[in-house]
Amino acid sequence: MSSSCYPSLRSSGLENTVVFHHLEESIDMDALYNTLSAFGHVQCCCVEDDDNGATGFGLVHFELEESAQCAISRLDGMLFNDVKVSVGHFNSVEEREANPGWQALLESQAESQPESQFAPSPLVIDLTGVHTAPSPLYPRVVSRPLRSSGLENTVVFHHLEESIDMDALYNTLSAFGHVQCCCVEDDDNVGTGFGLVHFELEESAQCAISRLDGMLFNDVKVAAEETPPLAEPPNIIRREAVCSKRVLWKLPSPVMKRKSKYVLKMSSSCYPSLRSSGLENTVVFHHLEESIDMDALYNTLSAFGHVQCCCVEDDDNGATGFGLVHFELEESAQCAISRLDGMLFNDVKVSVGRFSSMEEREANPGWQALLESQLESQVAAEETPPLADPRNIIRREAYCSKRVSWKLPSPVMKRKSKYVPDGQDKGSANYDDLKESLIDHSEGQLFLTEAFKIIVEEVLCKGTDVKEKVCEWKEPEELAALLDLELRDGAEPQHRLLQRVRDVARYSVKTGHPHFFNQQFAGMDYHSLSGRFLTEALNTNLFTYEVAPVFVLMENEVLRGLRLLVGWTEGDGIFCPGGSASNMYAMNLARYRAFPEVKSQGLWGLPRLAVFTSPESHYSVKKGAAFLGIGEDNVILVKVDNRGRMNPKDLDEKIEMAKSQGRMPFLVSCTCGTTVRGAFDPLDHIADVCEKHKLWMHVDAAWGGSVLFSKQHRHLMKGVDRANSVAWNPHKMLVAGLQCSALLLKDATNLMKKCHSVGATYLFQQDKFYDMNLDIGDKSLQCSRKVDCLKLWLMWKAVGSNGFAERVDKAFIQIRYLMEQMKKREGFHILGEPEFVNLCFWFIPPSLRGKEGNPDYQDRLAQVAPVIKERMMKQGTMMVGYQPLGDWVNFFRVIVLSPLLSLKDMDFLLEEIERLGNDL
Repeated sequence: MSSSCYPSLRSSGLENTVVFHHLEESIDMDALYNTLSAFGHVQCCCVEDDDNGATGFGLVHFELEESAQCAISRLDGMLFNDVKVSVGHFNSVEEREANPGWQALLESQAESQPESQFAPSPLVIDLTGVHTAPSPLYPRVVSRPLRSSGLENTVVFHHLEESIDMDALYNTLSAFGHVQCCCVEDDDNVGTGFGLVHFELEESAQCAISRLDGMLFNDVKVAAEETPPLAEPPNIIRREAVCSKRVLWKLPSPVMKRKSKYVLKMSSSCYPSLRSSGLENTVVFHHLEESIDMDALYNTLSAFGHVQCCCVEDDDNGATGFGLVHFELEESAQCAISRLDGMLFNDVKVSVGRFSSMEEREANPGWQALLESQLESQVAAEETPPLADPRNIIRREAYCSKRVSWKLPSPVMKRKSKYVPDGQDKGSANYDDLKESLIDHSEGQLFLTEAFKIIVEEVLCKGTDVKEKVCEWKEPEELAALLDLELRDGAEPQHRLLQRVRDVARYSVKTGHPHFFNQQFAGMDYHSLSGRFLTEALNTNLFTYEVAPVFVLMENEVLRGLRLLVGWTEGDGIFCPGGSASNMYAMNLARYRAFPEVKSQGLWGLPRLAVFTSPESHYSVKKGAAFLGIGEDNVILVKVDNRGRMNPKDLDEKIEMAKSQGRMPFLVSCTCGTTVRGAFDPLDHIADVCEKHKLWMHVDAAWGGSVLFSKQHRHLMKGVDRANSVAWNPHKMLVAGLQCSALLLKDATNLMKKCHSVGATYLFQQDKFYDMNLDIGDKSLQCSRKVDCLKLWLMWKAVGSNGFAERVDKAFIQIRYLMEQMKKREGFHILGEPEFVNLCFWFIPPSLRGKEGNPDYQDRLAQVAPVIKERMMKQGTMMVGYQPLGDWVNFFRVIVLSPLLSLKDMDFLLEEIERLGNDL
C-alpha cells in the first residue's frame, strides 16, 4: 500500500491521501466510509491486514485536497471503537526514506517477524460469490469516456474462470485506479478466459499488470498483459466486433476503435451498468443538429444528474441527428426526458425519449418499416461486412462505417414553456395544464442533492477549516454584481442555480470558522444542524397538535428540561423568535399581571409605569418599552459596579424615588451575561428587593443561561429560581443554531394564554377529538411559529447534559488561557478580569505606548480597533468585534464559545492582532 498502488495519486498528488494508524481489527468499514464521505468524495478506502489480523493501518484517497485536509484536522486523535486513532498525510516513498527514523523502523519490524514471513507467496483473490453488489467502499463511478487515452491504459486477462464474479473483479481492479471499462468474453455461454480492463491512467494499468500477473483468481493462475497493437494477427478488437462472441461487461470507449470501422456499439452491451440498472437509465435523442456543441449538451444534461455516457452519431455526410445519454440514476433519465423533450437545441426541436430494448423495438409495428427505409437510404462502404441481421440496428452501427463522437462536458438549449404549446396565446386558458404538477420531484430532489454537496464542501468543510478565510470581503457594489441579484421573469437552468448556491456560500461570513470571534452565535454542531435541516424539510407550524403533534410534545419536554435547570418543577414557557422577543413577552406578561384590564381597555386608564434595568442590559428592554407603549423615558437605569453588575441598593432607592414621583414600578429586568462585558447581576439580592416591592423579576439570561449546565459555574446564577421569568438562548453558548430562544415562566396558572389568547375558532375549536390544551398556539403572539425545539432536542440527545457542561467548562478554560497570554504580551491592556467568556481589551500599537498622558491619546486609541477590524475583514483572516462603552473609547471584545476552538486559535488571535496593528 504505497503511491505505486494508487495510480490516481500520481496526477492528483499525495496531498489528497490520508493515512490512518491504530485502527481496530473490528472496524466497521461501511461506518468508516460514511464518516469519511462527510468530508468529500472518497475515491479509495482500504484497511490493511495480514495473517494475524488487522495491522491498524489504512489509506483513504479523496477527490479533493480540501477534503483530505478537513478529514485530518477533524479526525486526528478521535476515538474509533474506543481507540484513539492517528490521522495524517500519506507520504511518498522518497519522503519516508528521507526520514531518519524510517529505516530503523523497518529494521525493527523485520527483526520482530520470522524469516519465513518474508518469503514471497502468491496473492490469492477469491472472486466467487463475493459482493453480489458493489461494496460502498469502492463506488462504481463512471465519469468521462476515454477520449484520447489509447491502448496503453488497457490490460488483457487470460485464463479467467467461467464462474468469475464481475463485481468482485471490478472491486479488486479499482484498488489500482479508476476503471473505465471491464469486460469478459464468452462463447455460447462458455467463458473463453479472455477479458479486457481499461483504466483512466496508464500508471493504473501498469500497476495492475505488475501486481496481478500470475496471481490466483478462484484458484486459477491468471495472465495479465498489455493490449497488443491492432494490426497484430490476434486482432482482439475486430474479433469482438465481427465474430459471434458476446461481451458481458463493457463501457463505451474509443479504446475499441482505432479506425472508423471499429465503432462503439450503442446498446445495452456497451453499458455494463445497464445490466443491473436496466435500460431505464438511458435517454435517446433524435433530430440533433450537426452543429451541436457537445460541451454545452453535456452541461445541460448534468443538471439532471451524473452523466456516465454522452454520445452523438455521425457518418461521412455529417451528423445523423441520433444520440444516446446514459445517467447513473433512473430518476435523472426520467427528469431529463420530461424536461427536454420538444425543446429547442440550436433552434431545432428535438425529440427525447427512453432507450428501448431490442425486444421492445421489434414489438413495435412501425419499427420494421423504419429500419428498412433507413437501410435502403444507406450506401455500404467497401470495407463493410454484410449485415448478419438486418433488424439489429445496434449491430448495423457496429458493422457500417459510422463514427461516434464522444464528448463530455454544457447548455445551449432554449427552453420552451411546457405549459404553452406552439401557436397558443399565453393568455388563453388551457385546462389540460391542470392535469400535471408544477413541481417535478425528480428534478427538485436532484437539485437538492447537488446543492447539499456544495453546502458540505463550502460551508461545513471549507467554512470550518482554519486554512480558509472567515470571509471573502467584497464592496457592496461589487458583491451585488457578482451575485446578480436582480429577479427576472424567466427561469434559470439548474447548473446556474447551483452556481448561485456556491456564490452565496462563498461570499457569506463563515460563522462556524474557528476564527470567528465576532458574535455570540459562533461554532457548529452537526446534530443541531441536522435538526435544522429536518425542521425546514417538514415545514410545519407550531400552533396546533393536529399539524405538529411531534413538535408540540417535544417543545413541552424541552421547556420542562430547561425549567428544571432553573429550579422550577412546574411552570410554562414558549420558544420565541429571539431573545429580544422573549424580553418583550416578559414585559407584557408582567404588565398584564399587574393590570389585566390592559388587554381589553388598552393604556388609557393605566398609571405611568416604570421599568428598572442596568445601563449594560440589552437594548431590547428599551425597545420593548417603546413597542408596548410604556415609553423609553420610563426605563430607569440602575447603577452598576466596576464589573458591570447591577447595584441592589441603588435599585431599591430608585424604586422608592419612582413611587414618590407618582410612577408605578412593575418590572425589574436583570441580566446574566451582559452583552459586552459578560457580567452577572446579583440575583439573590435583587430578588429580595423585588419581593419587598412586589415587582415582577425577569432575568435576561439569553447569553449566560447555559452556565446552569455546569456544576463549576452555575453559582453565577444563584437566585435565578426566585425570578418570575427567564429568557435563555441556546443558540448562543450551546451552539444550537439560529434561532433557538426560550422564555421560561414560573407561573403555572396559564397566565400566558390568558394574556395573549383571542380564541380564533378556525384554529382552536373547542370540540376537537383530542386534548385542546395541546393547541399551544393561542398563548403565542405569533400565528405562524417556527419549530425551534428540534435542533436543541436532537443535540441534547446526542451529547447529554454532561456534554453541554463540558462545552461550558472548556470555554471558561480557554478565555482564562487567552487572558494569561495577553498579560505576557506588550501592547494588550485588559479592561478587567472577565466574569464570563467575554474578554474586553485595548491593543496599544508601539507608536502609542508610553504616551498615555498626551492630550490626543484617547482620540488616537479610539481609531486603532476600527482600522485593525477593517484589515482583518478585507484579508479574511479573522473577525473580532469592537465598541465603546461609557467613557471608554473603542476596545475589542472577544467571544469564546465555539466547541471547535483550540488553544492554537487563541494564540493565532493574539498574533494576528499584533500583525495587523503594529504599524499603526
